[in-house]
Amino acid sequence: MRRKLMALATSFLALTGYTNPLWAQESAPQKPRETMEVIYPEPHHPVLLESIEIDTNKAADTDLNAELAQLEWQIRQTMLKELDLLSLNTDLEQVYKEEKRSAGKGQAAAGLICHTVGEAGTATITAARWHYFRQPSAASKGVFSAGPITLIVSHSLTTANAAAAIATGLHRRQKRCRTRQDTKSFLKRAQILKAEIDENIATLQDKLKQANLSAIEREVFATECNLLKSIEVETLQEFIRISARQSAAFAQHMTYQGLTVLAGASGGYGGALPSLVAVQTHRPTMAIPAGIGFVVSGAIGGSAPILSQAAALAASVRTKAKSRAALAMKENQGENPETVIVASTAQNLTQLERLVAGVDSFSVKRNLKQDLEIFMAHESMLENFRQAQLQEAALARKELWRKSISASLMGGLKATGGILMINAGASYQKHPPKEQKLANSQIFNRRVAEAGTVFTVGPAIGITDSLCAQAFKQIQKRNQKWKNPQDLLAQRGIEIARLKALKQEDAIAQLAHHGTPDSRSF
Repeated sequence: MRRKLMALATSFLALTGYTNPLWAQESAPQKPRETMEVIYPEPHHPVLLESIEIDTNKAADTDLNAELAQLEWQIRQTMLKELDLLSLNTDLEQVYKEEKRSAGKGQAAAGLICHTVGEAGTATITAARWHYFRQPSAASKGVFSAGPITLIVSHSLTTANAAAAIATGLHRRQKRCRTRQDTKSFLKRAQILKAEIDENIATLQDKLKQANLSAIEREVFATECNLLKSIEVETLQEFIRISARQSAAFAQHMTYQGLTVLAGASGGYGGALPSLVAVQTHRPTMAIPAGIGFVVSGAIGGSAPILSQAAALAASVRTKAKSRAALAMKENQGENPETVIVASTAQNLTQLERLVAGVDSFSVKRNLKQDLEIFMAHESMLENFRQAQLQEAALARKELWRKSISASLMGGLKATGGILMINAGASYQKHPPKEQKLANSQIFNRRVAEAGTVFTVGPAIGITDSLCAQAFKQIQKRNQKWKNPQDLLAQRGIEIARLKALKQEDAIAQLAHHGTPDSRSF
């Protein structure tokens, strides 16, 4: 009878709108727990499936935080994409460093050998001409031929070394293109990441407009959105600078080596070879074309650093323009990145830090602190890299000045010696009177000896410059190793991996916490 009365009471309450009263909960069947397959993307792995248990009794509480959870998820995904872009920059810089190291291997040693052989050739010419200038008939062809032959060998080594450097550079460039490690391939990946980041930021802004948030929550999310946009622009600016530096370095290297080939060929086969012909055929007037060859060689060699730097600047400007157009960057975003954008990032970071410190009860305070940490680490890596690039640019300017001064001195001395040889050949009389025949030969030998003396100083400067450059590089490496035991790129890669792992773990935790049907829209 009691059971019948309880059943009638329950039916009556159900008809009037009341269900499952407290006194009937003992006998009422428990609602089963449901499970749902949640599909979520990870930034660097295939799509994963994770079964998350959902207590439908807590669905109402979860729905209250659904909007906040979706905004957090959107910010998290955008931050991971920006870390991917920063990692792309690091990979591109690593390729640039390896290319620069490969281009410099063996060049210093080969240059030192060429200068040494050239010094031996000029010293041989000078010593022979000064020794026999009063009695030219006492010298044999072998004595006067040894110097030009040595100069031919020296210039041939210079030409072959530069040609090998050009061939190696082209081979490395082709290999990078095959493995998609070239600037064009990196630019395509940057375009894809930028499109995804822009889409995420646009979605975040739309959701932020439609979300029912408090004033403090809306201010926090708006500040994070501004930070995402400004850090994206800074990271893209860094990508453009690295691409421009890589293109400039390649153009400078190839231009310099090409001019070196011309200088070596004109000096060896336009200068030293006619000198050898003059000795072998007893035709002193051949000193005129020999002198012209040395003048051309000196002019090209002396202007090579400046001309190669001009080619580098042109390549840098062209690459920056192409990259800005491909990435849809505004003109003011592509130039002077340390002004407006960096100041905006610093201002937003300060504001977000103030909001985090001033909010005592906020539903996303833990994640907000983590977001602030990642934002600050990202900006710190960008700033450290900017400073490293500025230091590298300052060292490159010093290196350019050193090369320009030494090349100008060597080229000027070679051109001066060539002018003296032209004068010696032009002043030589083919058929002088018998009483002036000896004097004519003595004058010719003396002027050739004077030209050789001037020639001798040039390779000596080259040898000194090569040794000083190597000593300076060793001192620089030792100082850098003392100041920074680990490589900047390696530190950066480790930090990026840490931040990615931190954010991915947080994403998994959020999915487990907000396992509602709204999570499907994440």
